[in-house]
Amino acid sequence: MVLVCIAVPLKHLAGYPTVTSVIGPIHGVTFLAYVWVVIQTISGGGWSRPEVARLLAASVVPFGAFANARLLARKEAALASSNHSPGMRPS
Repeated sequence: MVLVCIAVPLKHLAGYPTVTSVIGPIHGVTFLAYVWVVIQTISGGGWSRPEVARLLAASVVPFGAFANARLLARKEAALASSNHSPGMRPS
């Protein structure tokens, strides 16, 4: 978002091309990190193809990650409840 909303206008409207040459690689590395985290997450299993597609689609839509907040909260709650069996006490 910083790249599109700040760096690109500074480059084209204010004549500061160095801003995009600094922010661009940072943006690229964070995108690759997000994709890597998605791959690591789905490799654990329990994710359907539509859910994976949704996670990846969110990476290209501005503020798309917020659209996945409920999905991730449901997955987290399901994982937490599966880790706590009703008849067992923590030691």
